[in-house]
Amino acid sequence: MNPGPMAPRPGPVEPLAQSAALARAWAAELCVHHGDGACCDAYHGFWQTMRLMRLGATLGGHPAHYLEAMTAWAAQLHPHGGVRRVLISGCADYSMLAHLWHAGATVGVDLHVTVLDICPTPLRLNTWYAERQGRPVHTVCADVLAHRPSLGYDLIVTSSFLGFFSPKARPALFQAYRHLLREGGQLVFSNRLRAAPEDVPVGFTPEQAESFADMAARLSADLSPPADLDAGRVRSMALAFARHTRNYPLASEQTVTELAAGAGLSIRQSSVVQSAAMRPAISGPTLGDGSRYLFVVLQR
Repeated sequence: MNPGPMAPRPGPVEPLAQSAALARAWAAELCVHHGDGACCDAYHGFWQTMRLMRLGATLGGHPAHYLEAMTAWAAQLHPHGGVRRVLISGCADYSMLAHLWHAGATVGVDLHVTVLDICPTPLRLNTWYAERQGRPVHTVCADVLAHRPSLGYDLIVTSSFLGFFSPKARPALFQAYRHLLREGGQLVFSNRLRAAPEDVPVGFTPEQAESFADMAARLSADLSPPADLDAGRVRSMALAFARHTRNYPLASEQTVTELAAGAGLSIRQSSVVQSAAMRPAISGPTLGDGSRYLFVVLQR
């Protein structure tokens, strides 16, 4: 089954024009250098600017599927009352938090949200967004494999996170998710499907990187204050983003089926969905180019 993009439904309003400039500044200040010498500032500092130029699509380009799944999860809990614990496992910005709160508000469920990432920059963005909304959020700067909360979570959500883990590391990730979930808790995620060896990271080709940078430079004219930048800087940031981006592919649904079984998680939903084609003329990892994604709901 390969459904196309779901019909648009009202979602949260995200103040990208205000936060894109903050993301650039905070990434330069806060982003971390990893063991291989790389730094994630090229990603975290440019992602929201990419979204403003419609070069990057939030939540894999299918946020309506996330809203539907999270709203359905919240609705089944509504009659029981109480506060539900949710973990956002890895994020580029505050978009998942915005959609999660929107889903909870739709059915009147109070959510206690923890946002976890290995880098302080997206955590700072989530705190900023929460303060604007007048709501509390708990942030944890840590590796999800080392996260040991005193209480389990009712829901874990993430987007395109699997690509950061090699095939050898993925079983440990799913085992960690199982231990982090309460009995009956759910894991909701999606990941791009790519027919390629899963143990070989995929990045932009040199031609894709140049094409992407050229388009970003042209589109920079559409950026308005306070998010505006000159074309030269946008082009250099786009090139840095392209050179930084490398993800391990997810080749098939069978991979997730085996990972779930190995971790003792049952599959409630697994479907191939089409992401929105934000800019059909471009292609590359993480871009809103209309790629096929696997959307999954697992349960402990």
